[in-house]
Amino acid sequence: MNLYFAYSSRSDVYLKTGETCDYRQAFAACYDMLDKARSDLQKALQIVRRAGYAALVQQTAGFLSNVETRRALIASREKTQGTLQKSLVFHPESLSDVLVSDRFVAGPQPIPEQLQALYQQSVQARKQFGGFADTSEPTALYTEGLMNEMSGANDAALSSYLKAADTLDRDRRSLADDKSRGTFLENRIGIYYAPVLQLLEQHHYDAAFQLLERSRSRALADLLATRKLTFNQPLEQSLYAQGELLRTRIADAQSQLFELASRSETAANSSKLTVLQAQIHSLEEQDRQLAVRTQREAPRLKKLENSTPVTLAQLQASMRAEHYEVLDYLVLEHALIVWHIGADSVTVRNVFLPRTELIGKAAALQNSLADRNSQFEEGIARELFLYLVAPVLSHVRSSRLVILPHEDLQYIPFEVLEDAADGHFLGERFQISYAPSASVLLSLAPSRPLSGGRLLAVADPQITAARAEVSGIAKLFPGTRKLVADSMASEGNVKRWVGDYDVIHFAVHGKFNPSEPMLSYLAFGRDANDDGQLTAAEMFGLPLAGSRVVVLSACETGRAEATHANEILGMVRGLIYAGAGALVMSHWEVDSEATALWMQEFYETAQSRSLPEAMQKASAKVRAVPSFQHPSNWAAFTLVGR
Repeated sequence: MNLYFAYSSRSDVYLKTGETCDYRQAFAACYDMLDKARSDLQKALQIVRRAGYAALVQQTAGFLSNVETRRALIASREKTQGTLQKSLVFHPESLSDVLVSDRFVAGPQPIPEQLQALYQQSVQARKQFGGFADTSEPTALYTEGLMNEMSGANDAALSSYLKAADTLDRDRRSLADDKSRGTFLENRIGIYYAPVLQLLEQHHYDAAFQLLERSRSRALADLLATRKLTFNQPLEQSLYAQGELLRTRIADAQSQLFELASRSETAANSSKLTVLQAQIHSLEEQDRQLAVRTQREAPRLKKLENSTPVTLAQLQASMRAEHYEVLDYLVLEHALIVWHIGADSVTVRNVFLPRTELIGKAAALQNSLADRNSQFEEGIARELFLYLVAPVLSHVRSSRLVILPHEDLQYIPFEVLEDAADGHFLGERFQISYAPSASVLLSLAPSRPLSGGRLLAVADPQITAARAEVSGIAKLFPGTRKLVADSMASEGNVKRWVGDYDVIHFAVHGKFNPSEPMLSYLAFGRDANDDGQLTAAEMFGLPLAGSRVVVLSACETGRAEATHANEILGMVRGLIYAGAGALVMSHWEVDSEATALWMQEFYETAQSRSLPEAMQKASAKVRAVPSFQHPSNWAAFTLVGR
């Protein structure tokens, strides 16, 4: 059965990749990913048929059907893409070119025979297999709601949708670890979105917001709720971090194993396969031993708490106290839902921007920023401003904005979105910070100046300008401070030091691991017990509960994978969990001199001003230098926090 789940899991990755391809540029890549998914699912189907698992046979056959449906969808979009690209709808020059509506539910329409058949299949599966057949009950209720909606019975549709979401929550809560909870929602997340749209149609903003929060970064929110109840002792946090690292390494080794096993030259890779199998066996044995130790020494860690998402009222109370407003986003297959939440108001707009178009624009903008030698995609920056900000801009009253991005919006800095009307960037007009969800946002500490802070500053002496960077910063903290820049600090020492300081600054190399984001790391020196790579998984164990801010000026430290369920995988996840009050991180490699200038201005301003204002001032300082005007030099750093 392990082999079946391996093939099923890997095919799921291929399927998701095929679903989220940029259809304009990569139709062939989409087809290739879906073909790989089909191949793996066919292997899995053979395994479960031989084993006699009837329910898994039906589930796997359903996945295969999904592959074929997705291929047909891509083919259809490929035919119509050329026509759509010629329209100003996808290349707006002003807000009047953007299709914006305050309606969220389509009117009555004919019910396709395929949908009726799907509903009957889901009902039959629920009767035959209970909850084992791919969460049959939520699927049946969701399909029932969809049929009611298409019949024009919106109240009945909302009732079915809400029951589906509640059932999905019940099944999610039964899972014991955060990875399972995060993965569980990946292919089911749309079950939450359907009732959100129904509630928005009826202007029930409180209920719609609460439901949206239930779909956002719930596994991380559950972890944060668990931390508050359990991590009173350093041992508990250390044991949890060890478990997180072991599970991540096991997943990475298994991924490598299955990749090698699927190649045609399997015989040539036999020695590598043997080594990987032995490595996995060793890691799994370490994980079992750690589980025994955890049960004996910290049994509370075995129970993952269920978080309660924040309410709209709670968020608005924080806004009134701290004087900020929120832009919240929901990326759907056919549209983009834009929320503006003020201290005493809510405005929501339905913007016609299909997910496929958003993926392409976000990728193009991000690529033009990550390479300083590339020409900045100013046209796309202006188009995204019109889609993402302009529909609600007239309602914004504060100079501070917190962005709650969704899916591919996680990969772009909103600071570079440009208003063609006056030529100004959004970051010039507003102080901007980010969070994965409102619930995670309110778990972070309110922003406050850094004056009087206790500084730990560590630099890699081989990085140009890094020593000067941290030396300049250290002068602003004449009290308690520790500066390590003449030689590389060891990973073990850094782990021991961080708990004694509340302003943490690391000017060291960082590496993002796209295949296993929780193995992304900061590079320090080796020692007897550590390999010098402080991974995102290990960061769960850092004692950061008293920190005001953690600043990582290295390249790629802010890169993360945003899953379909808006779980953020990377260093930001580990550091938030460890208790960081706020995070300043980079999304791409930055010129070292521009970084030093940015950091000096940031810390000088932050002595007496809020962190969002310090971010804005630092970017303006760098942008004013003629040789640093390309946004890649001043927009790389983003703030996760309030």
